[in-house]
Amino acid sequence: MAQYYATGAPSFKTSRTIQSDGAIDLHGPIKVLGSVKSGSNISLIGDFIIRKKIDANGELIMNGSLRCEDKISCGKLKVGGTLEGGDLTIYGDLTLHGYLKCQRLVVYGSLTLIGHESTWLAEVSQQIAGAVVRREREGDWEWD
Repeated sequence: MAQYYATGAPSFKTSRTIQSDGAIDLHGPIKVLGSVKSGSNISLIGDFIIRKKIDANGELIMNGSLRCEDKISCGKLKVGGTLEGGDLTIYGDLTLHGYLKCQRLVVYGSLTLIGHESTWLAEVSQQIAGAVVRREREGDWEWD
């Protein structure tokens, strides 16, 4: 039996602003015409285009591709894939397993790069308060 796969660009679902006092868990492809705001954590899996800002009081975890045309602000940021944004402010640590491109980057914690190919580009300015560390793989901190 033959199997066929779509080879074109993914068809994005469109949404207006997404907001919650609790955690937000989204699976793309989704195009958000407004902002994504959470009083807790935000998890983005798949492909996303967000026209305005992303604001998470907790952790922002993404696995896939994210393009945010405005500001991104969060407690911690974990990137698995590609993130392109305007101004990024991370009040904790940034873990990058992929590629990050932005205009301005402010990290009040440390920056951890996972693997040899992980990299970032801050086109205008960057401020990283903590250490910049490169690791072969992400640490397994589950102590049973």
